[in-house]
Amino acid sequence: MKFRNLHKFQNLENSKNFIFFYQLLEEMLFDYTLDTYKPSILNLHSLIEEAFEVINEIEKGNIKSPNIIHVLDELVTNLEKDKIANEMISISRKEINSILKKPKKRENHGVIKNTLAIVYNLVNKTKYKKNLELEIINLLQEKEERFKDIRSITRSYVTFLIYKGYNPNYIRKEVLDFFENGEKFKEVNNINELFERFNLKFNTYEVFFVADKTLSMCILESEKDDSFIFEHQKENLPTKILQDRNFMKIGDNEKFYSIKKEDIDPFSVRENTEKTISVLSNLINIFHHKKDIKWQNKFIVVDAESNLIVVNKPVKSMHKCIDLPENKARFKLQDFLMSFQLRGESFSKFINSVRLHSIAIHTDSHENQLLNLWVSLESLIPADTKENDESNIEHIVDSIIPFLNMHYLRVLLDKLLKDLIRWNFHITKGILKNIDGDDFTARLINLLSNDKYLDKFNDLIQKTKDFYLLNDRLNYFKDLLSSKKKICLMISNHTERLKWQIRRIYRARNIIVHTGNTPTYTSILIEHIHSYLDIILSTLIQLSSKDKINSVGQGFQYIRLVYNDFSNFLGIKNEKNENKKETKPQSIENDKPESKEIYKIVKYLN
Repeated sequence: MKFRNLHKFQNLENSKNFIFFYQLLEEMLFDYTLDTYKPSILNLHSLIEEAFEVINEIEKGNIKSPNIIHVLDELVTNLEKDKIANEMISISRKEINSILKKPKKRENHGVIKNTLAIVYNLVNKTKYKKNLELEIINLLQEKEERFKDIRSITRSYVTFLIYKGYNPNYIRKEVLDFFENGEKFKEVNNINELFERFNLKFNTYEVFFVADKTLSMCILESEKDDSFIFEHQKENLPTKILQDRNFMKIGDNEKFYSIKKEDIDPFSVRENTEKTISVLSNLINIFHHKKDIKWQNKFIVVDAESNLIVVNKPVKSMHKCIDLPENKARFKLQDFLMSFQLRGESFSKFINSVRLHSIAIHTDSHENQLLNLWVSLESLIPADTKENDESNIEHIVDSIIPFLNMHYLRVLLDKLLKDLIRWNFHITKGILKNIDGDDFTARLINLLSNDKYLDKFNDLIQKTKDFYLLNDRLNYFKDLLSSKKKICLMISNHTERLKWQIRRIYRARNIIVHTGNTPTYTSILIEHIHSYLDIILSTLIQLSSKDKINSVGQGFQYIRLVYNDFSNFLGIKNEKNENKKETKPQSIENDKPESKEIYKIVKYLN
C-alpha cells in the first residue's frame, strides 16, 4: 500500500469513491502485496472451466472423484457473491443450487456439466465485462462511501481481465499511467478511458531478443519466411531498436532474434515468447545435451503500428515473498546453525525439504517450481499421524492449516503496521508513543481494540485524510478486533479458502505429472505454496531453536496442540476434515476480547 499523488482529482467535488478505487487497484496489482489483498485466482468462468477439466480428468482416471466436490463448493460460493453474474442468469439460483449443492446430483457428471454450461453461456463474457464497468461507474458516482462494494466489484473486474489473458503488470502499468498522467479528471465517467484500454482485442507483435547462437538451429532453412523464429543482422534491426545502446551490446556467442505472435498485450506476448524460447531450448537439448541456451532478460516488443515497448523480465513467482536483507539473513542463519536441534531422520527430512525449496528458487520452469515445492511440503508431513480412513490430500490439508492459521492475523497486522510506517513514520510513531505495549504491534493492537484510546484512533483516522484505502483498512481491523466471533469468522473463511487452494495445488501437480498440461494460473499457485512452505519451515526452525521440539513430527503435533488452544479461545470448532464455518455460541459479555488476549493470539508461537 502506497500513497500516490492525487493531482488529477482536484477538479472533482465527489471523488472519495473514485480515489479509493485507484488506491485499491494500485495495491491489488503490486507484485509484493499480500495474497489476501490481491485479485482472486479464478472467477466464475474459470471456475466452471476448471470444473469441466476436473470432471474430464476424473473420467480418464487421472484424479479421484472427490476432487469435484471441492471445486463445486468454491464455484457455488463464488456464484453467490457475484452480483453481476446473478443479474445475468435468468434461471433462479435456487434451481441451480438444487443441482450443484446436492451430493447425489454431483455424482451425475452429465447433469453437472450441462448445468454449468448453461450458467457459462448466460454470463456472456463481453456483456459481463461491460456490466462490471457500469457498476463500477455507478459506485464511483455515489455520494455515500461505498468502499466495501467497490472492493468486491474491483476484485471481480481485475480477476476477469487476468482471466482473459491480460498480464497483471500490464494492467498495473496502464492504471498508473491513467491516474498519474494526462489532463485532470472532469467527471467520474472519465474512467471509461481506462476501460477502453482493456478492449479484449488481440494485436500482432514482433518480439525482439538476444540469445545464444545455438538457438539459430531452430530456424527452418528450407522455408525461412514461414519460420516461427527469425534471426537478424545488427544493421537490419528496426531503427528505434538500434537507438537502444544497452540492447545492442551483445556477446560474441549471441545473436539478435525475433518471434511474431498475436496476443492481448505487450507484457503477455513477452511472457509467451519466453515460453516459446524455453520450449525450443528444451528441444535442442534432446539432440544437443551439452549446451544450455541462454537469453538476455530485456525484450523489445514492436506492435503493428511500429510502436516500441521495452519489457524487462518480470519478478519470478518464487521471489514474490518477504525476504530478509543480507545482514539480517546472516544473523538468522548463524542463530540457526548454533541452536537448531533436529537430529537424525528429522534433520535429513528437513534438509531435503530445504534442498527442494532451493531447487525451486533457482529454476525458471513453473512446472519444476510447483513440483519441487509440493514434494518439499509433502515430505515434511508426518505419515504416522494419518488416520486409516483419511486420504493423502486430507491428511496434508489437516496437517498444514494450523501453521497457516496461526500466522494469519499476525501477518495482516504486521502488514498494517508497515503500511502505517510507510505512509508516515512520524505520525505513526507519535500516535503509538504513549500507548501501552512492549512493541509497536502490541501498541497498534491496543489502539485498535482498547476504547480508552478511541480519541487517538480518531486522530489517526483524521490524519490519513484522502488516503482512503489506509483509512478503510484501519476501520476494518478496529471492527474485526472488537469481537471474537468476527475474528473466528475471519479465520474460518481463511480455512475454507486454504482448503480449496491446497487442493487446487494438488490437482495442478497431478495434472502436470499425469497429462503434461500446465494450468494457466500455475504461477499464482507457486506464490501460494511457496508462502505455505516458508511458514512451516520457519516455524519448525523457531520451535527447534527454542528447545520445544527435536523432531519434525513433534513440530507438527506441537502446532496442533497450540492451534487447538487457539481455536478453543476463539470458539472455532475443530472438526477434522470438515469444510464448515461453525463457531461455538458465546455470550455477548464475553465476545469482546481484551487487548492482551488479541496480542496473545498474534504472538501465540512466542
